[in-house]
Amino acid sequence: MAPRSASQNGAGVISGLDERNTTAKAKGTGGLLQVSSYLSGLSGGSWLISSMLFHDFPDMYDLVLGNTDKGGGLNGWFLEKSLVLPHGINPLSDENQFFFGYVVVFINFYIRYIQLFTGVCSGALTTKAELASTHR
Repeated sequence: MAPRSASQNGAGVISGLDERNTTAKAKGTGGLLQVSSYLSGLSGGSWLISSMLFHDFPDMYDLVLGNTDKGGGLNGWFLEKSLVLPHGINPLSDENQFFFGYVVVFINFYIRYIQLFTGVCSGALTTKAELASTHR
């Protein structure tokens, strides 16, 4: 869960540097974001920067928690949902199976790539891919 916590920490830091945050402005750090020339991120930080960019640099509170209650169009990051099983703990539910469909396709391509370019034809890799693709 490192990317999630990195993006949350980064959102807190950016909020503390944003002049739109009245607490940060009162403490003297608000406004540093507005005078910065560049923003970059790695791992979860890139999730944060991309999220900011695609939503036209909204306030961090609105970006992370949503602003639909104020008439805005941001739903937030859905932090209560799992990254592994986003639709509950039942991996066989229709919603999770739809999610797993994309993951299985990626796993199959990745394993075939390993087998093709490294010459490693591990039964464990093949079995995992075949089990995942026939798990419907």
